[in-house]
Amino acid sequence: MVLLMRSSLSSSCAITYHLARNPHVQEKLHKELDEALGTDDDPVATYEQVKNLRYLDAVINEALRIHSTSGIGLPRLVPEGGFQVSGHFFPEGTVLSVPTYTIHRDREVWGDDVEAFRPERWFDRDDKMIQKAFNPFSYGPRSCVGRNLASMELLIIIGSILRRYDFVLEDSDKPVSSGTFL
Repeated sequence: MVLLMRSSLSSSCAITYHLARNPHVQEKLHKELDEALGTDDDPVATYEQVKNLRYLDAVINEALRIHSTSGIGLPRLVPEGGFQVSGHFFPEGTVLSVPTYTIHRDREVWGDDVEAFRPERWFDRDDKMIQKAFNPFSYGPRSCVGRNLASMELLIIIGSILRRYDFVLEDSDKPVSSGTFL
């Protein structure tokens, strides 16, 4: 549970950083939240209120694509008899993984602006390719058991905070370092 909370916290920091760095995205998200949540005085959004907000989901996914909580893929051991992938044979006992950092920067999937924080890509790219390449929680039997809870937390946290506040950077010309959110 501590790891899950740490992941949600570091992801929340990455999301707010990218929103502060991209005011036009923050403004668009504010608009979606205002339309969906109205002027309700309750400071905390509920999951029911935010679970179907497409732009909020795209903002969160885009931040997770750029700043995944784990940049390396979870290692898998090739089973007895070996394994063939895309014409390449791997003998048994070989350790394989797909680094999240690398797959989240595949230009064929994400476009030439792969380094840019652009939530709109979640609407204008091939959805099947995106779903195959987006793996911030890993896949298979060793994927994150808290994925659904983490996703719910991020929707509520970002939806609640962004409906009330604007984020700005103290020094907008200074890029974030790679280890800032860990």
